[in-house]
Amino acid sequence: YARKRRQENFQEWLKEYNEKNIQIKNMLNMMCKEVITTAQENGFSITNEKRLRDEIATFVYKEASYHA
Repeated sequence: YARKRRQENFQEWLKEYNEKNIQIKNMLNMMCKEVITTAQENGFSITNEKRLRDEIATFVYKEASYHA
């Protein structure tokens, strides 16, 4: 039950908006695209974009929850 509730909280958080009125989900997508583009411009490739998105989202969520 606790895991399901955490996942629901995370999904709700993705729908929220930041102080610049940008939806969290869209902000995270922009961050991921920027990381991928920067990596490619420097000769690297991201082989698992889903994992990158998950890791960035989890990191930001945990950091944001400490300040909420």
